[in-house]
Amino acid sequence: MPNISYISLRKIQQAERNSSTLTRIDKNFYRDVSTFLSDLNNRLIEEKSPKKQILIREELQRIEKVINSIYEQREKKILIAAMTKSRGGDPNIKNILEEEKKLFEEVYNLLISTKRYIIGGKTELEKGEIEIEKEEAKVKEDIKIEENIEKGDEGLKEETLEEFVESKKTSKVNLEEKYSREANTNPVVRILEDVPSFVGLNKKTYHLKKGDIVSLPLDIYDALIN
Repeated sequence: MPNISYISLRKIQQAERNSSTLTRIDKNFYRDVSTFLSDLNNRLIEEKSPKKQILIREELQRIEKVINSIYEQREKKILIAAMTKSRGGDPNIKNILEEEKKLFEEVYNLLISTKRYIIGGKTELEKGEIEIEKEEAKVKEDIKIEENIEKGDEGLKEETLEEFVESKKTSKVNLEEKYSREANTNPVVRILEDVPSFVGLNKKTYHLKKGDIVSLPLDIYDALIN
């Protein structure tokens, strides 16, 4: 492991500050500083003298601050380089480390895919995600339809379907068809006015409220609209 100390790290920090591009550092820099910090922490744990513990802790804090500064300066340059490349430029990243390449590539790819998505032309992955969202929305709507059929108001008087239709004394109940009858065996409709509670031929009790979207058996559908 190369000789790492507060002084050597400060030199790297200063070099990064004075350069607009990534400076050349040892290819194992991040691994070496990680080992160095680990050793320093172990020294702190094993040290018995309170005074020496204070000195080691202060040294550790100073070194961590410098290492973070080095990383953040290099990180900023990598982000700028990724943006430059995404716009057709040719950034200088010859001194990029292996660990930093992943950051560069992921940011570059994100910039490209986001630009394509916003300006136009979605990727296959994005199209797939949109289809999944549509399917999830459909499932939620189906669940709501079932809940609307099952829910009820115990205080309402129940009528049979025939009694309800007879009581309306009109040719049609105010319903709005959501899907074509041919496309769905059980039409899905939106209720435009409250309907008194009634019992269908299937022995289910229906409590239909204004604004409900429900799937109705054909016999009930026909009875309500005719």
